[in-house]
Amino acid sequence: MTVDLTAFNYALQEMYPDIVGRTNELDTPFLSMIGKRTDFTGKTLNYPTVYANNAGRAGTLTAAQTASTGSKGVQWAITAVKDYGVIRIDGETLRASGGAGSMSRGEAAAFLSARSEEMLSTVKALNESIAFQLFRTGTGIRGVRSSASGNVITLTNANDGIFFDVGMIIGAATSADPPVARTGTATITAVSRGPTTSTITVDNIATLIAFADGDGIYVSGDLNTRMKGLGAWVPSSAPGATAFFGVDRSVDTSRLGGLRYTGTEPLIDRLVRAEAYARVQGAKLDLFVMHPTQLALIKNILADKIRFVDQKSASGRTSFRMVEIDTDNGVCKLMADPFCPSTIAYGVQLDTWKLVSRGECPGPLNHLGDSGSFFTMTSEDSIEGRLGYYANVACSAPGYNVYLSLA
Repeated sequence: MTVDLTAFNYALQEMYPDIVGRTNELDTPFLSMIGKRTDFTGKTLNYPTVYANNAGRAGTLTAAQTASTGSKGVQWAITAVKDYGVIRIDGETLRASGGAGSMSRGEAAAFLSARSEEMLSTVKALNESIAFQLFRTGTGIRGVRSSASGNVITLTNANDGIFFDVGMIIGAATSADPPVARTGTATITAVSRGPTTSTITVDNIATLIAFADGDGIYVSGDLNTRMKGLGAWVPSSAPGATAFFGVDRSVDTSRLGGLRYTGTEPLIDRLVRAEAYARVQGAKLDLFVMHPTQLALIKNILADKIRFVDQKSASGRTSFRMVEIDTDNGVCKLMADPFCPSTIAYGVQLDTWKLVSRGECPGPLNHLGDSGSFFTMTSEDSIEGRLGYYANVACSAPGYNVYLSLA
């Protein structure tokens, strides 16, 4: 009888590769480009902005004296929002994966150390949360329901599929401003991301009471609690009198509420005109940031005339490849970021922006000053690690940045 694999199976080893494949990593270029400030202490961090010169200038001394009122300015009273990442690992898993106290003799106990992998995964989740918030208004809405069939929800924008992961607990909210929460939550059990259609599947859609087409979808705990990003500082329409970090922006909607350009010219012409508009207003834009699908269109238009340039991050440790286009004021850089809404581009003057935080962002929440970020649970055989940050986005000159509609 010939010995085959089935007969010899008792003696065969199962071989594994030396690396673990990863498909859970997204680029965060704008997060790398924006300046950081980690010394946020006290109740608020106040940023002053001068938005009008002294009006006391005229062709006669009397008129100048009458009009003299001094320059106009405001102080933005920046507050911090909270974001947490919690890791829980049971004791046996910790040791079985080669963690603390394991008895491994040098052989690979597991593909990954449970503690190291969960730390890495949680830091990535927090970084991606920051990258998402940098472009948003603070509502926490990650996508909008277009339709639903059973437990399968189709998103209005297919590009929003990357903002959802299996295991997320989600809630729904109305399209009001600010959005109002529907009752209940559901857990995502499957995600399908495509170039034209993306869907999420939940365990029981009926637990989202009154959930309707057009409703926003958010991660449980995030609704109306997120950082104020570009979408809030430079909104799509002129802001009203509602206080924004203590400031009434309606007194000068462009210098306090950012610039808006909504022309309908061909894509590259629109960017050039938006840059010129911003330059007239005093801005010195460093770059336009947009969704990768929009930058791909520009690359196709430029074809063999395309020019690339490498731009260093704020820390100088990494760089990103960008596209250059010519404007009346020199060259303008274009950067792709998957977290930027796909129908919007932002022209930014980088030195006006800061990610301000109370300490490392993100980092271990070891408030007692110990070196570790894990502690042993007292009522169960497990350890818990806590990471997170207390931060927000600050802009010293909103009027030197421009919102550009690409719809």
